[in-house]
Amino acid sequence: SPALTAVWGPGDGTLYAVGGGGAVFKRTLQGWSLTDAPPAQPLYGVYGASPTQVYAVGDTGTIVRYDGTGWHNETSGVFTLLRAVWLPSPTRAFIVGERGVILTSTGDGTWSPMSSGTTAFLRHVWGLSATDVYSVGDSGTVLHYDGSQWRPMQTPTRRLLRAVWGTGPTDIFAVGDSATLLRYDGTRWYSLPSPVQKTFRSVWGTGPTDVYALGEDGVILRFDGVAWSALPSPTSRYLLQLWGEPGQGRVFGVGLLTTIVRGERN
Repeated sequence: SPALTAVWGPGDGTLYAVGGGGAVFKRTLQGWSLTDAPPAQPLYGVYGASPTQVYAVGDTGTIVRYDGTGWHNETSGVFTLLRAVWLPSPTRAFIVGERGVILTSTGDGTWSPMSSGTTAFLRHVWGLSATDVYSVGDSGTVLHYDGSQWRPMQTPTRRLLRAVWGTGPTDIFAVGDSATLLRYDGTRWYSLPSPVQKTFRSVWGTGPTDVYALGEDGVILRFDGVAWSALPSPTSRYLLQLWGEPGQGRVFGVGLLTTIVRGERN
């Protein structure tokens, strides 16, 4: 029963969930099954650009790639923990991790380091395009990449930030420890009140009035454009990441003890 730490799907009904022991689970119409991914360190992030280009990253610099037929190891050039991966297109990918590590690739299997300007543990990476990328991490760290370099952004917290996601350049959310909920309006980051005092591990949504966060004790929140409110949760297990299938009305969350939950959006 490995912990599942990340989930992602290309939008065709297939989903991938990764976690402890290098486990990679795949969901098809027949249900969830364990894949024959190569032996790996614990995996913490998964993302892709298409059904034939999916990356998973993890401990000691681990990068594995699915090409449509099988999983293969790629060389990262680092031995630090890699925490998250994000792709704006098939020809660009970003990976972040501990000690301020940021790697980038053009999809050719070669990964190059980028200067982050920080030694903070970077926990998540996401963006609107290859020239508009955000990474969040320890001590309230938020970095922004504009296509030329990474720059720090001022935030109202020193709490550990664990995830970032948004709908546009003036509507971006970050969540983290101790009930931290932040929003960026294109000018500044500011705090939003939380209905529960829990740690949040992931944030995702369909638009500015339909955003979800989850985390400690199975907590699930929804933002309606005005305020966050708690939703009924089918579990009290720690949930670590969520992902919604584009256009399908389904949201999936994964967590400890191989927990997978599914929400149906009306």
